[in-house]
Amino acid sequence: MPARLVLDASVVIKWYVAERHSREAVQLKDWILKASALAAVPDLFYTETANIIWKKASLLKEITKIESQEIFREMMRLPFHVMSARELLKEAFHLSARHSIPIYDSVYLAAASELDAAFVTADEALAAKVSGTPVHKTLVTLSDWESRLK
Repeated sequence: MPARLVLDASVVIKWYVAERHSREAVQLKDWILKASALAAVPDLFYTETANIIWKKASLLKEITKIESQEIFREMMRLPFHVMSARELLKEAFHLSARHSIPIYDSVYLAAASELDAAFVTADEALAAKVSGTPVHKTLVTLSDWESRLK
């Protein structure tokens, strides 16, 4: 059975914008394609990534507006398995309450639980926050993906 992954916006944005751990993110993308892994995202991923792209172009000036439009178009074409955040929200709410983590992060964790998948994130603060909990087994940091998934 091919690997199943839920990808955080913090990972996918690194495919297009040079940031810390971008090299690992691109290697993960290549591995996903080569391994024919299922890559899933909750539908809120698109709002989240669009906001990141907007912020990097309009506020931080890290990319041009033209680059932001190109990145946005590319992200909208990615062949992800898209999951309804609304359908994941009950479990996400419980995860947020239980582990004191933002509901946005919990939606990704609930998606991973629903698919029996790994949740890959570049958010090391989130990983630290859930360390030692059952949720931590699902979470894979971008810096550790090779040792945990290959």
